Amino acid sequence: LRVFIDRIEGAQMKGRKPEPEAVKAMKGITRRDRRNPSAPHFSPEICAPDWLDATARNEWQSCVDELSAVGLLTRVDAAALGAYCQSVSMLRAAIRSIKARGQVVTTKRGPMRNPSVGIALEAMRVIRSFASEFGFTPSARTRVRADQTHRDELADFLDKPGAVKPEVNSAGA
Repeated sequence: LRVFIDRIEGAQMKGRKPEPEAVKAMKGITRRDRRNPSAPHFSPEICAPDWLDATARNEWQSCVDELSAVGLLTRVDAAALGAYCQSVSMLRAAIRSIKARGQVVTTKRGPMRNPSVGIALEAMRVIRSFASEFGFTPSARTRVRADQTHRDELADFLDKPGAVKPEVNSAGA
């Protein structure tokens, strides 16, 4: 019976998730048998979904900047990245509510868990799921080797001859 239900519900594939070709290239996977020659190539132009709120749009921009710089983002990723960013916004709003009202609120029926606690927990679950998909977690990043041709402008500026480099305080701040 479980096998039948899994087929109806669209059971997940077993084993490792397939990696995008850009991630394989960053990892240095060059074996032809590991490549997918029929992998779709999409336009790198990506626009934020119109349903994102202001906080989610800020998160969107920082994520797009990082992911686009290494070629890991395309138009078809907009909905998934938007869901991640909106979940971050929901988490921030829920945490503000928890800080203002506490984890337990008093109602006509008596004390109960603040509904924002459940919202925060669900947002954290969604964020964790999308974060691993986009390589935002430390363990996900260890599986990707960033392309060294994409460096930030400050590093390039500081590497110029005669550039004044900031002093680093090794004793801490």
